[in-house]
Amino acid sequence: RSLFLRGHRVRVSFERIEENWTRGAYLEHLKEFQKEYPEFVYDFSQVRRDRLVKILLLVRIMLTYRRFLCVPGQSTYYRDRYITYLPFALKIALGIPLLSLLTKSFLKSSVVEKILLFFEYKVPPYAPIREEIERMNPDVVISSAGNLILSSADVEYIKAAASLGIPTIFPVISWDYLATKGILPPYLNEVLVWNKAQLKEAKEHHHVPDACMHVTGAPYFDDWFTAHKPSMTRKEFCALHKLRAEDPI
Repeated sequence: RSLFLRGHRVRVSFERIEENWTRGAYLEHLKEFQKEYPEFVYDFSQVRRDRLVKILLLVRIMLTYRRFLCVPGQSTYYRDRYITYLPFALKIALGIPLLSLLTKSFLKSSVVEKILLFFEYKVPPYAPIREEIERMNPDVVISSAGNLILSSADVEYIKAAASLGIPTIFPVISWDYLATKGILPPYLNEVLVWNKAQLKEAKEHHHVPDACMHVTGAPYFDDWFTAHKPSMTRKEFCALHKLRAEDPI
């Protein structure tokens, strides 16, 4: 709505990850919005289907797991959960104590990161997605998922937009995203974080430069402060839950 009020055009592409999320009642609010702003367009994103997709998938899996290994104090739960997605040989190696130490040490080396990033940059963007963005000729491409799942289509859209010189932005959508989900695409121009804690996480986990980050607050929760009003006073709330209103909460 804010973009439309400023005279922009907006197009949203949904990924067909879970069909129930992309049909029926889930789209009703978009249809209502379209009545208010007829120029609003939404459709479904394309999926990369060429032979190179397996290489890119492996590269992004390895980069994400490597990141979990390199960050001090990283939760072992999220690190070990990612082993499921690794190649079979690596899974075997990580299951043998001594070999596991050597494998992790090797993966943490900067040489491995450079090799993986070499392939990420060397593999060209998916032609159909590049052509789609070229036809749209947008001023900016915003990635809402970053790399939430291993096959996130938005990574390919960011890659294609970057190849065309179109600015790309990722607004962080969840409090735990930066520390627990996939590695952010290296092509992003701007990352919008909630607070100083996320500034630190973006640096530690994704090596995002300071100049590329902006603290915006948590837009996802704006409605709680703009559309909702308290249903009772603090004193009433404390009395209801048997709390002392004079204590700091």
